[in-house]
Parts: sequence; C-alpha cells; structure tokens
Amino acid sequence: MLKNKIPTLGFILPGTPIWSIGIFDVINNNNSLHLIPNKNNPVLKAEDIKDMKARYVADPFILFEQDTYFMFFEIYGTKMGCIGLATSKNGYEWEYKKIVINERFHLSYPQIIKYRDEVYMVPESSADNSVRLYKANSFPSEWQLNKILLQGHDFTDPTIFYYNSKWWMLVTTNKDSELRLYYSNSLIENWREHPQSPIGKDNMQNLRSAGSVIFLNNRLVRLTQDCSDSYGKSIKTFEITNIDEKIYEEIERNHLISLNTMQEKWNRDGIHHLSLCKQNNEKCIACIDGKISSTSSFILLGSHKIKLPNKVGTLLKFIQSLISSS
Repeated sequence: MLKNKIPTLGFILPGTPIWSIGIFDVINNNNSLHLIPNKNNPVLKAEDIKDMKARYVADPFILFEQDTYFMFFEIYGTKMGCIGLATSKNGYEWEYKKIVINERFHLSYPQIIKYRDEVYMVPESSADNSVRLYKANSFPSEWQLNKILLQGHDFTDPTIFYYNSKWWMLVTTNKDSELRLYYSNSLIENWREHPQSPIGKDNMQNLRSAGSVIFLNNRLVRLTQDCSDSYGKSIKTFEITNIDEKIYEEIERNHLISLNTMQEKWNRDGIHHLSLCKQNNEKCIACIDGKISSTSSFILLGSHKIKLPNKVGTLLKFIQSLISSS
C-alpha cells in the first residue's frame, strides 16, 4: 500500500540570516591577500537550488580539475543541511548541478582534499558525533563513505591540512567550547590528539574554523569565525608560528587578509567562511559566503516557498520568541 509523503515544513521569519556565496579575485600584495569582488556576486544563492527547497547556501570549497572549477557547499533546507555541487569554466559564472551527499543527519562545511591522486571530502557531521571521510568513486558526483576518522564528540568544522610530512586537523567541539588538534601520518587512519589539545577553550569568538588553512609565503594562516557580536559577523586570521607533535603556537595577525572590500549588499550583515583556489599556481580566486537578514516572512512547504503577509510573519516571530524564552 502506498503511503502519502508528508512535505517538510519550515519558516523564514524577519531577521533570519540568509546566506549566499560570492567569488573574489585574490592578489598577493606585500605578504597579505587583497580580495577584489566579482561584479556578479552573489554567484550562488538559495533560489539556484532546483532539487530541493533551500533556505540558504554556505560553506563553499573549490577544486580546479580538468579545466573546470568544482564548488562543493552546504545546502540548508527546512531542518538540516546536505552537500551540493556547482561548476564553472571561468570561476565567475556558476551553474548549480545537484545534491551529491545527503545523510539522515545535518552535513555542512565540505572540505575537499586530494590525496594519492584521489579526491576526498570531509564534511562537518557534528550531528553524528563523528568526523567522516568520503571518497569520490566518480568525481564530482558520486561519493562513498570511506572511513570514520574520529568519534565521540560533536566535532564542528573539521579543517585538515598537510604540513611537515604530517596531516593535521583543527576541529571544535561545541558542547565543550574547545578547539582540538589532531595529527596523523596518513589522511585515512590513526589520528591522535595532540598533547596540547585542546589548544583553545571557552572563547568561541576565536575557535571555530572559517575555511581551509592558507599557505601564504611560507606562513600558515588559520581562519576563524568572529562571533563577538553575532554568529558569522566576520573572519579573523591567526598565524600558526610553531606546530609539531609536541608544540602548537599561534598569534593573531588580522592584517594578512584585507576584508574591507567585502561589505556589499548581499553580505552586509556578515561573513563566516573563506576558501582559496589556485589554478596551476597562477590565477587565484576566493569563495566567500555572506549573509543578509530577511525582511520578509516565508513558509517553506516541500518544494514551495510562499511569502506570508507581514502581520502573519510578525505573529510567528513573536510566538518563536515566547517558545525560546520558556
């Protein structure tokens, strides 16, 4: 007997953050990065998603392969996120393709890693209390779970990089408000927690990752979310000055990336993710997500997005505030 499928239900209320994705040209200027916005920003937004009703898109990572740019990013629907794919030939004009990974729990922050001629993805899966490694069976559309790297905590925004013949992972655990550090000789197995870990605690303004670690003229630059006033206000940069199996040291250096060109109409209320992509060590672009606050109210019903009268939206927001304060 066939069962009627009940469509998912969600709301967008006034003040709800709406994230979208923009592209910037990157110029290396006197040991710092200067970002120049693309005139077509944002290049990807919720309305571009065709195979589900999206509330927003965020957390983009780009890989250049086979003369094509591939962007992987979070698509957030009514209750949780999944991983989407978009492509571009020039880095400025993008075409949404499809959802490539969808689990029973929330996914976001899909970091892309090349290892031994294979392509891997490490998305955030904090809702599963794990760090999961996916492998592309048929790049870029078909992915399969390859290994569970870590388990037991709500690991958020795992950020992996290779340096001095070792793999390193920076990851926050929200419940404990800690920034943890792990290392391994292999991407795929035997991850160990660093003896100084947690390397940050209690100050979530500087802990949560905001994109891949950047290699800037022999410097290691860690990107963090600045949540001092609100979630996703801006991005901070820290130079990792010493890292090995016994020691981790860093210092805040916010002059390394020029962020003053980013406050445009589509991201005027904040940014919280930046990822670089080099094309054959020449052209370099950055993908950045940005938010604005919704001024209208919508109901998300299945694949439909319906605008609500202002009075209804105001009433729903008032009910939401009563529930959250109870």
